[in-house]
This record gives sequence, C-alpha cells and structure tokens, in this order.
Amino acid sequence: GLVRQFLRDFRRPGTLAVVDPVMGDFGRVYETYTPAMCRRMADLTAEADVITPNLTEASLLLEQSYETIQAIDPAEIVRRLSLEGRRSVVLTGYSTGDGQTGALCFDRADGSIQAVQVQRVPRDFSGTGDLFTSVLTGAMVKGVPLIQAARTAADFVQSCAARTLAAGNTDGEGVDFEPLLGTLT
Repeated sequence: GLVRQFLRDFRRPGTLAVVDPVMGDFGRVYETYTPAMCRRMADLTAEADVITPNLTEASLLLEQSYETIQAIDPAEIVRRLSLEGRRSVVLTGYSTGDGQTGALCFDRADGSIQAVQVQRVPRDFSGTGDLFTSVLTGAMVKGVPLIQAARTAADFVQSCAARTLAAGNTDGEGVDFEPLLGTLT
C-alpha cells in the first residue's frame, strides 16, 4: 500500500517506524475492516520497528482465533509478533491481575520481555490506544528506551482516564488529555 511504499522511499538510518495496527478490539474486528484490509495492515506492520497491537489485533496478525490467542502465554505472543526479534512489540491492554492494565513489551534491543502496569480506571474510553501509541512514540523519538516509554505512556493514559472519569465526562468523547500534556515535558 501507499504507506508501506512511503516508508520504503523515505526511511533513513535511525528513523523510527511505529505501527499501531488498528483493526479491532474485545475479540471483534471493526465493522469497517475487511479481511483484505487486515492482510494489508499485517503487511504494513512488517515495515515497523515497533508495533502496538491489542490482543484482538495480535490474533489477526498471527492468524489465530481470538479464543486460541487467549490461551497462549502472552510472552510467547510478543515473541512471535517480534518476527524473531527484528521488531519491538508492545501488547496493549495487557493485565497481570485484577484492577491492573498496561502493556507487555518485547524489546528488540536486548530481547527482554517486561510488563508495564497501572491501576485500571473502571471504565473504557475510546482513543486510549491511540493516545498510548502517540506518547510511546514521542518518548522513543526523544531517545527514551522502550520499557520506560511504555511506562510513561501507560501512566499518562491512566492519569487522563482517571481525570476524565472524575470529571464525569463519560459521553463517549474519549479521554480529556489536553490539560495534562504539560506533564509529558
């Protein structure tokens, strides 16, 4: 596709390519996605240095049913998604226990796998995955290592979600992140 060709044409040494394979959530593919679009997204992720799928997107990228992928050790999922260690993987929405959420990270720099966890806000908000990937990418562009960047992103999203919930803004508009942007500098 066009984005894949753009990466090939303009990528330079040291360029960081991050792909958030937005295809679905909660075990379901988004209604706007066709099987062909999912295959094209998988092709695009092949160009990435870092990918940030959720579990649904991981199942699509690995061509496994959502039920099958839920039974696989999450460390094995991120290893498989790393293309034999060629790219970093941040499995978003990963939880180590009740009341927790965050990410499970495979860092291609050293092959390590680490979980980043924050207290889960008891409500889902649209756009949190986009916000997470944006903060992660910004931190990594500044030279922050993957795990620390994922921790910064998880903390920021959690703060935004908690603030939004406390303000009673649960109307589907996503999280109110703009007032907290200054905390990232």
